[in-house]
Parts: sequence; C-alpha cells; structure tokens
Amino acid sequence: MTIHKFEKHRSELREIYVQSTPRQRLNIALQRIGNSDHDPNLLVTRVSAVEALARSLLVHHLASAQSDALSFYDVFRHSGPTSLVEAYFQVKCTSTPETVLGASVWESFGQAVHYRNLLVHECTYLGQDKTPALLDSCRNVLLKLADIAELPTDGI
Repeated sequence: MTIHKFEKHRSELREIYVQSTPRQRLNIALQRIGNSDHDPNLLVTRVSAVEALARSLLVHHLASAQSDALSFYDVFRHSGPTSLVEAYFQVKCTSTPETVLGASVWESFGQAVHYRNLLVHECTYLGQDKTPALLDSCRNVLLKLADIAELPTDGI
C-alpha cells in the first residue's frame, strides 16, 4: 500500500470518528478495552516497544556512565519512534534505517507509527487488511534493534 493510500485511509477513519456520536465512540472504546489482544492494541504496544527500546539503546550508547543516562534520557524523552531509531542507527551503525532495515520495512514502520497515534487518540479499530503488515514491520524493527545491540531476540 502506498503512503498516499495510508494517509487517505487515516483521513477517512478520522472523518468517521468525528461524525460518530459519543455513545458510538464509547461503545468502540469499551470493545477495545475488553479485547486487549486484538490487533489495534497489539499495534500500539509494538510501536511503543520499538520506541522504548530505541530510546534506551540510544541513551545507554551515549552515556559514558550510568549517572549520565538520566541526562541523556531528558534529551530524548519527547522524541518519537522514528527519530529514535534513526538516531540509534546513525550513532551505532553510521547508517540510515532504509539501509539497515530496507526501504519497505522502514516506510511500513512509519505508517505503523501514524496508525499508533491515531489509535491512541481515537481509541478505534483498523481494517484487518492493514494491520498484519504494520505489525510485521514493528517486529522487524524491534528484531533489528535487539540484534544490533546483541540482546536476546527470543520472543520478539
């Protein structure tokens, strides 16, 4: 799926949610709460897992001592997943995410981040046709981060 199609889809979803009644929105939110292992919740968790690991790897790579980690954390605490992964690959591999992961995985991960933000703010669902590729890109990024950092990859 192209970037334009993803953007169009997210725009259409937002329009639907804006026009939905509060009762409809609450019903969807309650469905999400009761269905924690459903794809939207997994996508939020997987993108957040990449974000958390990338931030930790970057902070600890840059910190020369444990006491420095907190000051580096403050520098990166408001950075998003894509900028954190980019920064880590730059300092650790002197390379770009497109080179390390492949352009299609990196593009798909960027879309996963956009959908994660939509899911968090709108507490909604996605079409089941989109989530497998988005979840897979998150898994690939997380695997590559762990592999580069020589962390265990079992269970990713």
